[in-house]
Amino acid sequence: MDVFIECLVKRKNTGKTITLKLLIVLGVIVFSLIMFLFCAAFASVSFVFLLLIAGSVYGAWWIFGRFNLEYEYIITNGEMDIDKIMGKQNRKRLITINFRDIEIMAPMGGEHKREFENQSIPKTIDASVLKDAPGNYFIVTRNQKQGLVRLIFTPDERVIKSAQAVAPRKIFTN
Repeated sequence: MDVFIECLVKRKNTGKTITLKLLIVLGVIVFSLIMFLFCAAFASVSFVFLLLIAGSVYGAWWIFGRFNLEYEYIITNGEMDIDKIMGKQNRKRLITINFRDIEIMAPMGGEHKREFENQSIPKTIDASVLKDAPGNYFIVTRNQKQGLVRLIFTPDERVIKSAQAVAPRKIFTN
């Protein structure tokens, strides 16, 4: 039986993200004011200063797009691909996981907290709505490219049931 499931989650803004956005806007405003002062002082090259202002506004808009993060979980016949989508334009594959090869999948903060906090796992991939959001799960798996990996993600019921169908003894829901 073929299985195909797509689940898209949007990363929520944190205080750090909001602060960075405000600093970028403030930086563009200050830069624009300085450039306008130079335009008044050096009227012969004012076009260059206006181009610099337009470039800074475009750069801020481009960086803001990078803050708009979404993660897509794609399950196909027991394998889950996780893609990071930045600004609804650029897509990057973070990891591919075969549910048969995972060591454990469990809710964050549940009774399997010790497996999540294992210090011997060198790499953590956070593809969740927020790191401490309710409904987050973690997976510990060994990946060919990245070695032992801890994945934090926010699955829906379809993703959990699909994983349970492939590896029922490795998936915990409490």
